[in-house]
Amino acid sequence: MNHAICLPIFTACVLSLAGCAQSTPHPDLIQARELFTQLQNKPESFTLVVSEVREAFAVLIKADLLSNTDIDSPEVSRLSQLAMHKIALAEQAIATRKPERSINRQRQTQCKPIYCTP
Repeated sequence: MNHAICLPIFTACVLSLAGCAQSTPHPDLIQARELFTQLQNKPESFTLVVSEVREAFAVLIKADLLSNTDIDSPEVSRLSQLAMHKIALAEQAIATRKPERSINRQRQTQCKPIYCTP
């Protein structure tokens, strides 16, 4: 058989097998990604807990980048669990700050100064 035909066919076969051999993402990392997506879907995450969301995102990115180089590293699991913990803290902060925000809004509407026009 002609080498010009065999080499591309062989290369395609090897690349397709290499793609199949790639390991699946770490389960903790998958769960952390899902939880972070759920957090981002809440409008309060952009107003009430911005710093908490940033912290969770930073840890999640570290876990994600590490999983690209070494998926079996225990550090991937540790960082993913840390990201999930920070996401849970952000959720708790939303639950705490949301009622506080509505109380502050009520106070602001009740305590508006009355201006007299001459």
